[in-house]
Amino acid sequence: MRPLKLTMTAFLAYKEREEIDFTKLGHERIFVISGKTGAGKSTIFDAISFALFGSANLSDRDSSTLRSDFAEADQLTSVELTFKIRNKIYFIKRNPKQEVPKARGTGMRSIGHKVELYELAENEEMKLLASSVQEVEAQMKEIIQLSVDQFRQILMIPQGEFRELLVSDSKKKEQILQRLAHTYFYKRVEDRLIEKQKELELKAKNEEAELDKILEAAFGERGSETLDEQQNRFIQREKEHEKEYSAAEKLLETAQEEAHLRAQETARAEQILADFQSFEEINSQVERLEGESKAVADLSTRLKKARKAEPLRVMDVRLAELAAKKEAERKEAQRMTQDLERAESEREQLLKEQKELSEMADRVEKWRHNLFQLEEIEPKLVQLTEKQTGQEVLRNKVASVTADFVRLEQNFEHVNQETELYTRQLESLSALEGARYQLLTEINKLEREVAELKENLKRLQKLKTWDAERKVLQTELAEIVRLETEQQEKLDAALAEETREQAAILARELKEGAACPVCGSTEHPQLAVFHGDGNQEALEGLESELERIKQERKIRDEKERQLVWQIEQWPELDIQLVEEQKKHVDELNLQLQKQNVKLAEYEAQLAQKEELAKNQEMKKQQKDKLTERMSYLQIEKEQAERELFGLETEIGILERAVPEKLRKKDEFLATKDKIQTALDQFLRREKETNDRLNEQKEQVAALLAERKNREQRAAELLEEREVGLQKFEAELGVRGFPSRDVFMAALLSETEQEELEARIRRFEQDFLLAKERQKQLSEKLEHIEKPDMALLNSAFEAAKQLQAEREQELALKREEKRRTAELKRAFEKTRVRFEEISGDYADIGLLADTAHGKNELRITFERYVLATFLDTIIARANTRLLKMTSGRFELKRKRERAKGNVQSGLELEVFDEYTGVSRHVKTLSGGESFKTSLALALALAEVVQEMAGGISLDTMFIDEGFGTLDPESLEMAIECLIETQENGRLVGIISHVPELKERISARLEVTASSDGSKTRFVGLN
Repeated sequence: MRPLKLTMTAFLAYKEREEIDFTKLGHERIFVISGKTGAGKSTIFDAISFALFGSANLSDRDSSTLRSDFAEADQLTSVELTFKIRNKIYFIKRNPKQEVPKARGTGMRSIGHKVELYELAENEEMKLLASSVQEVEAQMKEIIQLSVDQFRQILMIPQGEFRELLVSDSKKKEQILQRLAHTYFYKRVEDRLIEKQKELELKAKNEEAELDKILEAAFGERGSETLDEQQNRFIQREKEHEKEYSAAEKLLETAQEEAHLRAQETARAEQILADFQSFEEINSQVERLEGESKAVADLSTRLKKARKAEPLRVMDVRLAELAAKKEAERKEAQRMTQDLERAESEREQLLKEQKELSEMADRVEKWRHNLFQLEEIEPKLVQLTEKQTGQEVLRNKVASVTADFVRLEQNFEHVNQETELYTRQLESLSALEGARYQLLTEINKLEREVAELKENLKRLQKLKTWDAERKVLQTELAEIVRLETEQQEKLDAALAEETREQAAILARELKEGAACPVCGSTEHPQLAVFHGDGNQEALEGLESELERIKQERKIRDEKERQLVWQIEQWPELDIQLVEEQKKHVDELNLQLQKQNVKLAEYEAQLAQKEELAKNQEMKKQQKDKLTERMSYLQIEKEQAERELFGLETEIGILERAVPEKLRKKDEFLATKDKIQTALDQFLRREKETNDRLNEQKEQVAALLAERKNREQRAAELLEEREVGLQKFEAELGVRGFPSRDVFMAALLSETEQEELEARIRRFEQDFLLAKERQKQLSEKLEHIEKPDMALLNSAFEAAKQLQAEREQELALKREEKRRTAELKRAFEKTRVRFEEISGDYADIGLLADTAHGKNELRITFERYVLATFLDTIIARANTRLLKMTSGRFELKRKRERAKGNVQSGLELEVFDEYTGVSRHVKTLSGGESFKTSLALALALAEVVQEMAGGISLDTMFIDEGFGTLDPESLEMAIECLIETQENGRLVGIISHVPELKERISARLEVTASSDGSKTRFVGLN
C-alpha cells in the first residue's frame, strides 16, 4: 500500500482542510516528518490508519475523540485518502462519529460513522465499491489483507509499539505471520489429517466391532485367537456341516421312497372304495328313474295336445283384441258427448263475463289519465327526495365542522401555552451554556497543567535514575581502572621474568667466540642465569584476565556514554521549580475533581436542553398544523352554508310542483302501483276472456268431428269380430276341441313347451347312461373285495411323519451350512476392510500426530512452516543488524522446547558477540532494541513483498525511536533505511534527531499555531 494523497478536515491538530500530496516526493523514497512536540506529526499516521481501518494508529485513542478542538462548530470532521495497491488506485473517505449544531434551533445533534470507498479508473472515473461501515470493512480486509493491529506492527509503527513485533510471544507472532505467509493452507492440512485420523479410527472400531459380532454369532464368543486362527475355525466348521448335511440327505431319500410307496397303495385302495360307492349310487339311481317313467309318459301326451292347440291361439287373441277396441271406441264417443256439454256451459259463462267488462270502459279511461299525471310528477318527486336528503347531510356537516373548529381553537390555545413554557425554559438554559464553556476552558487549563507537571515529574525521576546509574557506573569504572592498572603491572613483571628466562635459555647455547643470535656479539662477558621458575600458563592467565577487565571497562564506558548522550538529548529541566510544583499536585487534582463534578452538574442540566428544544419544535409544528386545519375548516363551513342555501331554494320550487299528499315517496309509489295494478288486471282479464271464447269455438267443432269418427269406427270393428268368430268355431271342430274351454285348457306357453320337452329328453338320457354305468361297474367289481383303509392310512401317515422329520432335519442342516458360509463371507470381507483401514489409520495417524505437534520438537506443521518463514526474515534482518551493531548482535530463533504445553518455536533471542551468550530480546537496551526492531521490520517487509503476491508492503512509517541511538548507531540505521530505496519502498520517519534532518533531504514540516497545524514539503528536488 502506498499513500498518494491525504486530506484531513477538522481532524485533531488540523483545523482547516489540510492536504498532503505524497506524489510531490517524486523519486524520493525516504522522508522525515519534523515539527515541535504536539504539532500533529503522529496525527498524520492516525489519519491514514483511521481512513483505512476506522480507528486511529494509537490503540488507546477512541475514534469518537478525533474531532479537532480548533474546528468551527458547523465544520464536519473527515479524512480522505487516495492510495495505490497492486497497480490499482482507491479513494476512501470517512467521517467519525461527532456532534454538530442542529440545522434548526439550538443544540447539538449526533452524526454517525460514515464511509465511502471508490476505485479510480484510468479515465479518472470513480466507481463506488461500498458505502456502509460493514461493507467497507469487508472490502478493505480483502484489499489490504492486514488487520489494524498487524498494520501497526508491520507498516505503521507508532510510539511505544515499535518493538512489539520483536518481543511478542509465539502466539502473537503466529497471528501476524499466519496472515503474511498464508499458512492457513497448512493449518487446513493439519485439521484435515486430524479429521481423517478420527474418521479412520472410528471406521476401524466399527469394523472390529463388526468382526466381534460375526464371531459371536458363529461361535458364541469372540475368543482370543488371531484372525488367521478364526479363519481356520470357519473352514473346519464348514467341513463339519457338509458331512452332517450329506448324511441328512441320504436319510431323507430313504424316507421319501417309503412314503411314495405307501401313497401309491393308499391311492389304489381309495379308487376301489370309490368304485364300490359309485356302484351303490348308480343302482339307486336306476331304481328311481324306473319309478318316474309313467309320469314322463303323461307329460309327453300333454305336450302333444298343446302343440295341436297352438295354431288356434292367434285367432283367439285377434277376437279378443277386436272386442276390446270396439268397447274403447264406444267409451271415447260417450266421453266426447260429455265434453261438448261442458264446453257449451263454459261458453255461456264467458259471454256473460265479456258483457261485464264492456260496462267498465269509463273507469279504465280514468285510470289511464291518472297514470299519465303521476308519471309527470315522479321525476320531480325523485329530485325533491334527493334534495331533502342532501339538505340533511349539509346541515349535519355544518354542525360537525362548527364543533371541530371550536375543539381546534381550544387545542391551539393549550399548545400555544406549552410552546411559550418551553421557550422560557430554553432561554434560561442558554445562560448555563456560557457558564459551561467557561468551566470547560478552566478544566482544559487544569488538565494541561496536571499533565505537564506529571510529565516533568516523570522526566525528573528518569534523570535521577540515569544520574544514579551514571554514578554507579563511574564507581565501577574507577574500580575497574584500578584493577586494570594492577593487572597490567603484574603482567609486565611476568613478561620481564619471561624475557629473562628466554635469555637464560639462549645463554646456555652460547660459546665463546660464537655470534649471539640476538645481538650478534662474539663476546659474552655476563651470561643470563636460568632460575627455572618461569610459568607460561600463569602468563596466559594474566593476559586473559587483563583482557576481561578491559572488556568490562569498554562495556561500562559504552553504557556511560549512552547515559550521558540520553541526558544531553533532553531539554533542560528546572529541578527546583518541578520540586516546588510537585507539592501542589494533590491540590490541582482536587481542584480538577471539583470542576469536573460541577461540569457534570451543568451537563446534566444541559442534557435537558435537547429534549426541551425537541419538544418546543414539536409544539410549533402542532401549532402550524392546527392553524392550517382551522383555516381549512372555516373555508369548509362557509362553502357548506352556501350549498345549503341554494339547496333550500330548489326544494321550495319542487314542493309547489308536487301535491303535499304525494310528497312522500312511499305513498306516491303505493298510489301509482294501485292504479297500475287495477288497469293491468282489467286488460289481462279482457284478453283472457276473448282468447278463451275463441278457443271454445274451435274446441266444440273439433269434438263434433271426432265423435262422428269414433262412432263409425265402432261399427266397423263389430262387423269384423262377427266374421272372425265364425271362422274360429269351425277350426275348433277340425282340431278335435269340442269347446273353447277345452281349447284353453290344452294351451301352454312357448317357454312351458320348451321346458317340458327338455325334461322328457333329459330323463331319457339319464336312464340310458345309468343302465350303461351299472353294467360297467358290475363287471369291474365282480371278483374284488373292499380294502382296509384304516390300516393303509395309518401306514401312510407314519411314512409321511418320518419324511417330514427328515426334511426338517435337512432344512436345519442346510440353514446351519448356509449361515456358516454367510458368516464366513462376512468375516472375510470385514477382515479385508479392517486390515485396509488399520493400515491407513497407522499411516494417517502418524502423519496427523506429527503435524499436530506430537513430535520431538512439540511443534505443529503450520508452526514449522512459520518458523521457516521467520528464519528467512531473521536471516535478512541480521544483514542489517550486524551492520548497525558493528557485528555485535545477531538475531536467532529460540529452538528449545518450552516447558509444559506453552506454545513455542517463534520466540526470538539475540546472540551477543561480546559475551558469546544468547539472551532474550527483552534484555536489550532501548537503543539496541530499536535497531533490532528496525532491522526486523525492514526484513519482514522485504520477505513478505517477495513471497506473497497478495500483500503489498511497499510503505513503512516509523514514529520516533532514533533518539535512543548513539551517533555511530544512528548513522548505521540511516544507511540501512536509505538502502531500502533500492526496493522502491517509501519510508516516513517522525523524529526530532538533527542528524536525520541533515542526512535525509526530503522533509514534511508540521507547524503548529493557535489556529491549528499546517504541513509543507521541503528539500525536494
